[in-house]
Amino acid sequence: MPELPEVETVRRILTKHVVGKTITDCQIFWNKIIKYPLDSKKFIKKIVKQKINRIDRMGKHLLFILDDYVLISHLRMEGKYYFTLKDEHGEWQHIMVLFELDHQFQLRYHDTRKFGTMHLYNKNDYLQQAPLNKLGYEPFDEKITVSYLKNAWQNKSQPIKTTLLEQNVIVGIGNIYANEILFASKIHPGERTKNLVDQDYQNIIDNTKLVLQK
Repeated sequence: MPELPEVETVRRILTKHVVGKTITDCQIFWNKIIKYPLDSKKFIKKIVKQKINRIDRMGKHLLFILDDYVLISHLRMEGKYYFTLKDEHGEWQHIMVLFELDHQFQLRYHDTRKFGTMHLYNKNDYLQQAPLNKLGYEPFDEKITVSYLKNAWQNKSQPIKTTLLEQNVIVGIGNIYANEILFASKIHPGERTKNLVDQDYQNIIDNTKLVLQK
C-alpha cells in the first residue's frame, strides 16, 4: 500500500501535469469506488466542468482542489494514476475511472484490486467529513510531542506497530515504514504500547521524520 512518501510523490508528479486543466467529461467503470454521499451519476454531474486548481495531500489521501468541490482519492493497495493523451493505449480492464481533460488529455485511475475510494465534497466542509475528519496530525507537525503521544497511547495494550498503523494520531505510516521507524528506535514491534517510556516516544517522533524524509 502506498504510504505517505509514495502518495506525496504521486501528488508532486500529478501537480506538474493536471493542475490548471478542466475536467470535460468523466466515465466510471467501477461504481463501488464512489463513496457516500454521492452515487456515480451525481458524482459525474458535479465534477464535470470543474477546474483542477491544485492537489494537496493529507496522510495517504490525495486531495484534488476543484472550483467548487474537493475530490478525495485514497489509492489503497494498488491505485495508480496515468496522465495520457486522449485515446492512448492502456490496460482498460483495470481502469476504474476516466477523467477527460481539456486539450485532449486524460487522467486515468487504474486499480487492479479495486480497493481505492473517491469522495467528493463541497469545499467549505470537506475537512469535517469522512475520511479526513478522523485523521491525526502529519508526522512533521509540531503538535506531535511526547505528551501528545502519551495522552493518546498510554492505555493501549496492543503492539506498538499496530498503534503506528492507525491513522487517528499520526497519519501516513504504513507497514513498511512502521518497521523502519521501530527498528531505528530500538523498539520491538510487538511491545505493548502502554509499556513505552518518554524516550521511546521521542525516538518514535525523531525517527519517523528521519525515515520518511529519507
